[in-house]
Amino acid sequence: SGSEYVGYAPTVNVNGKDVDNFFGPGKTQNITKLVKEGENSITFNAKHLEAGYNKHKGDASAELIIQLVSGPFVTDEFSASDVLLTYKRNAAETDNFNDTKHFVKE
Repeated sequence: SGSEYVGYAPTVNVNGKDVDNFFGPGKTQNITKLVKEGENSITFNAKHLEAGYNKHKGDASAELIIQLVSGPFVTDEFSASDVLLTYKRNAAETDNFNDTKHFVKE
């Protein structure tokens, strides 16, 4: 979700398995089969792209947002309480990032 084309293409990996890349808003992926009981890790490898892929260059308020959501089925509509973690990159950033976060499935 977030602003279109902020200059990043994050690739997501859950527990050592590649999921997909997220270039712009509107993409939904079901990662249920990759999540195990207990501690899990999710890695975001965010590559900064050339200027032509950033429609909001220098604007820190323009963000690409990836959310890990828990629920009984995949949907674009969910409540804030269903969000387990959020990952953001904004159009003012110009570095590559490799960030790992952890979450627990009970």
